[in-house]
Amino acid sequence: MECFFLVRLKTRNQEMEALLLLVLLSLTIADEKPLPLSGRFKTIYLASNDLKEIGENGYAGMFMRNVIFFKNYRKMVMTYYIRRHGECGKHTFAAQRPKNAACKSVLSILSGKECIAKNAKESVTGFWLWTEPQHHIPSIQTHKFVFGDMVKVPHASTIVINYISNTTMLFLMEYTHKERREIRLTYKKAKGNNITEEMREKYVKLTRKRGIPTENIKNMYEIDTCPK
Repeated sequence: MECFFLVRLKTRNQEMEALLLLVLLSLTIADEKPLPLSGRFKTIYLASNDLKEIGENGYAGMFMRNVIFFKNYRKMVMTYYIRRHGECGKHTFAAQRPKNAACKSVLSILSGKECIAKNAKESVTGFWLWTEPQHHIPSIQTHKFVFGDMVKVPHASTIVINYISNTTMLFLMEYTHKERREIRLTYKKAKGNNITEEMREKYVKLTRKRGIPTENIKNMYEIDTCPK
């Protein structure tokens, strides 16, 4: 069983942990080709119930560049930029889809029953767990877990891919802030900048459903000045 779960050590800094994570990730997917639906996605719209998290110096204002799927759509790697203090910082994170994550029924997930996806799109949609989110969002809540020198475990950060096609992706992200605030975000990503009115309405509807005011929607494409 593959696992990218790492726990912070008192004697090891974040840079070393991030390097180890990337080494493990590269060994896992080195011999694999990206699956269909992978590609160069850019963030078009972004919204959050907490505007600080997606502001100029926030950590969740992602300017997406690539979304790559591996391992029969069980592993996902995203590359994006965050702009802080006028400078763009590049991030690459991994996420993995838990067993039965494509199931539509909560009861079927809890019962442990297998859920067979009919096609790639159905395999991708559903819950994903973000690996080592605290390296990318330092404000995320962590829990103490003492075993030897291991001390902090990040609160689970979930990603839900709501819709995906060859050109468009809608996904949600949720995490708990260290101040115990629940942060909810919605992202609209595309391989181009031509967005149909139907897809925009779909995104707005999804944002409202998550309890995020529509006035919190930001057009990220228009302010994206990070490296292409």
